[in-house]
Amino acid sequence: MSSKAAAGIAGIVAVAWNSGLAMAAADPYQLNLPEPQTVIAQQIYDQHTM
Repeated sequence: MSSKAAAGIAGIVAVAWNSGLAMAAADPYQLNLPEPQTVIAQQIYDQHTM
C-alpha cells in the first residue's frame, strides 16, 4: 500500500473516530425545540417528540 493511500485511510479513520466521540458526548435527548408555553404548543411538542 502506498504511503499516500495509507495516509488517506488514516485520515478517514481519524475523522470517523472523532465524529463518533462528538456524537457520544451529545445528550441523546437534546432537541432543538424550545419548551412549549401553551397547551396547543405542548401538544405539538409531544407529537414531535414521540
